[in-house]
Amino acid sequence: MYIDDLPKSSAFYIVLYTDDTYLCLSHKNLDDLQHMVNVELIKVDNWLRSNKLFLNYSKSTFMLTKSLKNNSNLSETCSFQIKINDSCFQRTTCAKYSGVLIDISLDWSSHVQYIKSTSSILSFTHTCLRLYFWQSLSCFIVPCQGTSTR
Repeated sequence: MYIDDLPKSSAFYIVLYTDDTYLCLSHKNLDDLQHMVNVELIKVDNWLRSNKLFLNYSKSTFMLTKSLKNNSNLSETCSFQIKINDSCFQRTTCAKYSGVLIDISLDWSSHVQYIKSTSSILSFTHTCLRLYFWQSLSCFIVPCQGTSTR
């Protein structure tokens, strides 16, 4: 069985990254897009089942993004719904793709905010570790300085 065959099973643009799979599809009309996504998702689900794999519906989410050329507003209340086997996918406004956060407006603001928060946590952790090891080494070195064989 080769998971690399999955992209051949559907019209989705499929990206396989370690243990994550990203499915992408675009269309100018939102209603047509919804229909296409639901039809193609059934194809993907069938492929997975035939290869003794499964799609975890509870962990699967979807995100709608607007075209960079189009200033249309994708309201949170729009009726776009992805449904398979009586399970609805949860809609999200931000997704992590290969370590980069992408949001519905396709700008870098979510990722920049994430980097800021992680860098401050890393800086704090580095400071704590540095102090811990400095103190540990001092505690270790001080007794050795006081011992003498004479």
